[in-house]
Amino acid sequence: MSTAPFHTRLAPTPSGFLHLGNAFNFILTWKLARMAGGSVRLRIDDADQEKVHAPFVEDIFRSLEWLGVDWDVGPTGPDDFHANWSQRLRYDRYRSVIDDLRTAGELFACMCTRKEIRDASPDLTYPGTCVGKGLPFGAPDIAWRLHAADAAVPFPIIKQKNNAPAYMLVSVVDDVDHGITHIVRGADLLSATRTQGVLANRSAWLAPFNRIVVHHHPLLLDEAGEKLAKSAGSTTLASMRERGEDAQRIHSMVERYLEAGSPAFSDAAA
Repeated sequence: MSTAPFHTRLAPTPSGFLHLGNAFNFILTWKLARMAGGSVRLRIDDADQEKVHAPFVEDIFRSLEWLGVDWDVGPTGPDDFHANWSQRLRYDRYRSVIDDLRTAGELFACMCTRKEIRDASPDLTYPGTCVGKGLPFGAPDIAWRLHAADAAVPFPIIKQKNNAPAYMLVSVVDDVDHGITHIVRGADLLSATRTQGVLANRSAWLAPFNRIVVHHHPLLLDEAGEKLAKSAGSTTLASMRERGEDAQRIHSMVERYLEAGSPAFSDAAA
């Protein structure tokens, strides 16, 4: 058994019912941690409260119980989560990091709407329309974006127009503050990993993020060859439980993946 530190996290977002792809990631993360003699933290990503709904929070705990996945640090249930573990309780921490980035000149204010971005860039890649305009940060309906130094990281949002700290920032701050050493995530988050690595390079507070090692696993696809997603109505774990299905088949999928070869970890910013 490895003696190197292995601290990882499960980080579901309560914006929809969890699906088979989430289950694969949770079990893989959990198995890798247990194989390494490491620890697992349950972190529920609810920083954007507008997207959080109580049934989805409940579904996280029911799904993890059904999967047989436990954790060493984190909430014991929905009530404990809301009272003691919600990311809204850490808003001051996120705001302090955002203010430091702003003071250092790393951010700019952006007033573009989603429609304006789509009209300028059909793939919704923000083209930098507001760079250099010097828009006031305190104006209404303004998002704060990171200046880009990498063409592959197109000005990510750090603070949203609703004043909520953005996922890219929140996730990095939590990973650093919680001492995470390994992250297991789907291949669809390769670009997010790159973006977070660039963000971490802009702040002394966040720099330790780039010492975290990351494994990106292949995505599970539906019958049409599309990735499983909450928004696409993919098969949910709730419906699988209701049908009386056994979670062991998902464990078997993960076991086959592990047997095919040891997961390769890479630098977070790679």
